[in-house]
Order: sequence, then C-alpha cells, then structure tokens
Amino acid sequence: MEIKIHNRARVMRVLALVVFLSLVWAYAQLQWGLPQSIKRTLV
Repeated sequence: MEIKIHNRARVMRVLALVVFLSLVWAYAQLQWGLPQSIKRTLV
C-alpha cells in the first residue's frame, strides 16, 4: 500500500511539472510572439 501511494505521489509530481512547463512555454510564446516557422506550420 505504501509503495502505491509513493508511486502515485511521484506521478502527480511529474504531471504537475509537465503542466507547469507547458504553461510557462505558452506564456513565453505569447510574450515573444510566435516564430514565423511555427505560424507557417499551423496555417
């Protein structure tokens, strides 16, 4: 039981880190403006 809780805590920590990094990346993109290559790929 203890091992399951520990593993779940680790997974939640990794998920939180991924979400945080994606938010920071999105904010940076908005601040700096999207590079032309990414705009071209999306459009």
